Amino acid sequence: MAYRHTLVIKENRDFKRLYARGKFQTHPLLVTYALKNKSGCSRFGITASKKVGNAVCRNRAKRIIRAAYRQLEPQLNPGWDFIFVARTQTVQSKTPQIYEVMRRQVEGITVHGKSVSRQKQPPRPGKK
Repeated sequence: MAYRHTLVIKENRDFKRLYARGKFQTHPLLVTYALKNKSGCSRFGITASKKVGNAVCRNRAKRIIRAAYRQLEPQLNPGWDFIFVARTQTVQSKTPQIYEVMRRQVEGITVHGKSVSRQKQPPRPGKK
């Protein structure tokens, strides 16, 4: 499966970097993390935890997300890293639904800069 201008994120450190520093948007069907990268191409990764279901359900969720991303890819500006996290309802969804959610989330993060703000938690008393 070839993507035109996109590489696949496979390294755990890249996933952790996006979770820690990336902007994100949530929806009952999908969670999207995004972070600008310094390379000229985009990268994406997909995760589906055991909460989503058994292996068949997790693979179906990832397949649906991949199909939606493939449709969205030509409209994306290069230079972004994306992580898409499947949710339990993703398995019952169809690709057009996921595509629409993904499009809104990616547009909200990359174009408008809107995302859930990450506030640093104050240190707990008695802990260093």
